[in-house]
Amino acid sequence: MLYKLKWKLLVIMNLKTNKIMTEKEKAQELVNKFLQYTPVEFEYEYAIQCALIAVDEILSFIEDDRIGFNWKDYYKEVKQEIEKTNKI
Repeated sequence: MLYKLKWKLLVIMNLKTNKIMTEKEKAQELVNKFLQYTPVEFEYEYAIQCALIAVDEILSFIEDDRIGFNWKDYYKEVKQEIEKTNKI
C-alpha cells in the first residue's frame, strides 16, 4: 500500500519545483508535454488524446496489486521497445 501512496505523490509533484500540483495543473502539464510531438493541424486534440492514454496506463498500473513485481524495470524495457519502434 505504501508504494501506491509514493507513486501517487510522485505523479502529482512538479519535478522542476518539487511542489504538489493540482489536478488541473497536472492535466495541463501532460497535455503540454505531448504538444511538441503532434502534427500542427490537429496538435491540441492529439495532445489531449495522448495525455488521456498516458493517464489510463498510470491508472491501470496503480490498480495492479502484484506484490514483488519490478515495475520500474518493466517500464524501462517498455520504453526501450517504444524507442526501437521509432527506428523502423
